[in-house]
Amino acid sequence: MTKTILSIFIAFTFLACRQHNAIETSKFDRLSAFYKDTIFTEMFLFPDTSSNDSLYVFRGNQIDSVTFNILEESVTQGLPWTEGFYGIYSFKINNKYIGLLTRTPGEYSSSKISLWIYNTINDSIVNNLQLANIYGDAGDFETINSYLYFDNQKTLKALTYRHYIYDHSVEEESDTIIEENRNYYLTKIGDNSIDTLSTDSSKLHRQFQNQLIRMIGY
Repeated sequence: MTKTILSIFIAFTFLACRQHNAIETSKFDRLSAFYKDTIFTEMFLFPDTSSNDSLYVFRGNQIDSVTFNILEESVTQGLPWTEGFYGIYSFKINNKYIGLLTRTPGEYSSSKISLWIYNTINDSIVNNLQLANIYGDAGDFETINSYLYFDNQKTLKALTYRHYIYDHSVEEESDTIIEENRNYYLTKIGDNSIDTLSTDSSKLHRQFQNQLIRMIGY
């Protein structure tokens, strides 16, 4: 009888330890501590030159080095350095995926805002999409803003606006040409991929005129 009770106790302890370890090693459990849960139908995302200002709504909480080390290379690849990541908002995309809005390193500071797609079944970040950024240097200037929303079918989409200016006189004083481009992109965040639905800037400007007035003023 004593041996039976001891065996049950050992088995229970073993299972409890396994469950505890599984919870402790979950990437999302570590990551979620840096994000604020939110629910929305639409959200306007914009960068700020004073991204560390306490009034900046997308400032976020800095992700510590221990948590950062468990992140997949896919979220850090191509970035200028591997520090300065801030968790902003966490939200449910569908029953399988969670969106993690994250401020990430830009050229000189953590000026970018990216959407990380977290797979709850595989406990991994499977994709990411840049939604906002601001950059300026030696005649180059770029801003990226986005309108993130759920459509009538509850599919997550993003309308992204990129404004780019290049002043040639910075390199050659006699060259007075100033290049300027304004582009719009419509993207769908699906279960297995991020798909570009349209790059027709004229059409998208007409289709989302009201949202663009709120996002960029015209």
